Parts: sequence; structure tokens; C-alpha cells
Amino acid sequence: LEFTDPPTDLDVSVPGASGTLIQSDDEDTFYWVPDAPLAPDTTYSVEISWCGGFRGGTISFTTSELGDPLTTNVEGRVYRVDLTSGRVRIPVGVGSILKSYMEDSATLLEVADIDGSDLELRAAPIDDDTDEQDMCASVADMPTADFSDSPYFQAGPTDVVMDIAGMSIEMHNQILAGTFAPDGSYIGGMRFSGEIDTRGMADLVGGKGPETICDLVAGFGVSCITCSSDGQPYCMETEIVDVEAERENGSLVETSRYGTCDDPDDWNASSTCATGAVGSLWLLPLLGLGRRRS
Repeated sequence: LEFTDPPTDLDVSVPGASGTLIQSDDEDTFYWVPDAPLAPDTTYSVEISWCGGFRGGTISFTTSELGDPLTTNVEGRVYRVDLTSGRVRIPVGVGSILKSYMEDSATLLEVADIDGSDLELRAAPIDDDTDEQDMCASVADMPTADFSDSPYFQAGPTDVVMDIAGMSIEMHNQILAGTFAPDGSYIGGMRFSGEIDTRGMADLVGGKGPETICDLVAGFGVSCITCSSDGQPYCMETEIVDVEAERENGSLVETSRYGTCDDPDDWNASSTCATGAVGSLWLLPLLGLGRRRS
């Protein structure tokens, strides 16, 4: 709820659901956050009042189908993950800049296996030239996701190490989550979050010291945080939410660590050495942010 003149006695209620009202930092916007997940495919009314109840009204909204039970088996299906479809929640205030570096940041995510409450996912990057699976890059196994709340799944939090262009970059508390549409045609509400240790990224932007990336992004008002691994102030939180992934035809082709390029010159070390295809996508816009600042 956005106001031109924020009321001091705003009251918001949603019949059939309870929630908490949160005022934004700019004080013009209020968010009603439900205490528990709302029912899918359901219309809710929102009763608003202020000035002691003398002003206000009622609006309504309808939740999506996400959350309704799966009506099909999604095992073996492949989805195209496009980060530009989502919203950069963290770092705050630089979402539009980061998304400008995500235009070519897409990957393929395959449901390799479903075993009870365990969901096995694999990922592979997309070749910008062919708009298909990059055959010069390896297929990466993602951490096993918890599928006990089907159609919702969540992998992590977990720690991963990515080897990009010969440099090791650590990510801590990495989470990949989403919800399958009832017919399995897409995955909605996807969330990518984690803590990136920026010290491994310094050489990628021509820096030398461990503070390189933190100094660069500080110019955009982004502050590094204390790393959970060793207490040093060189980590950066990231969270991209509301990402959608549409279903693609076919399945992933198994490749080796060095891909299946017919021409060895086609092999690209910076992409082939990434052991976590989806996770590495987060780094691309962040590196772009650093380059723009420099």
C-alpha cells in the first residue's frame, strides 16, 4: 500500500488471514505480510482504514495457482531459469543495475530424480550463440532439495565452492527454492540466496587485495558483511526472489568437465570450470557491478 501522505493510524485487515503491517524506510509504503502461507488460487479482500476509521476502503487480490498439488510427474523435465524475471531483494537499492548484467544469464535446470522427499536437480549453462545447452561446459549436480512440501522444494542452506577461471569462490548458506505449477509447465516463486566470499573474486576485476570487491560496491551504497566462515568483513549477501522458469523440451546432454566441443578452441575456461551453474549466475551481475564502478 503506497501513500502520498502516510497516515499514522493505518489499519489493515484481511478476513480469513492474519498478518503483520510493516512500514518501509521511506515511510510512504506499507507491506502486509501474512503470518502463514495464503491459499493458492484464492481471492482475498483487504480492508483499509485510517483517520479513526473515517477514511479507507476495500481492495482485493487473487493468489496464483502455485501451491496446488502437482497433477503430473515432473521427473526428467528441464526448465529455463531466467534471473531477469525476478527481483533483486539484496543488495538493496541496486536491483536495476544488477539486472542489466543478467540479460545473458540463463541456465537450464533438470529434475534428474525424485525419491520420496528428495529432489535431485542438475544444471547446465546456456550458450549465448545457440540459445541451447552449452556443450563446452559441464553439467553440475545441485545439492539435494527437500521435496516433502511438494510442490514446493528447497535445496540448502549449504556451502559450495565454485572454481571459475582457476579461482576458487566460496558461497555460504546457499539456498535454491521454488514451487512447481500444478501441471508442471513452469516453476514459480524461485528464490536464490546466499553469502558470497568476495575475496576470491578480486582477480576477476583486476584487483589485488581482499577488500577489492567490497571497496567497489561500496560506491553503490552496498556494504559487505562479516563472513560466517572466518569472521572477516569480506562477504556479500545476495537474494533474488520471484524468479520464474519455463519448461523446455528435451533433456540435458551429459558432458564431461571440459565439455564435448568438436573444436578445442571453443572451450571457454571461465564457464567450463564453474562447478555450480546456477550459483555462478549470481556472480555475473555482481562482477558487472564492480566493473561499472571502476
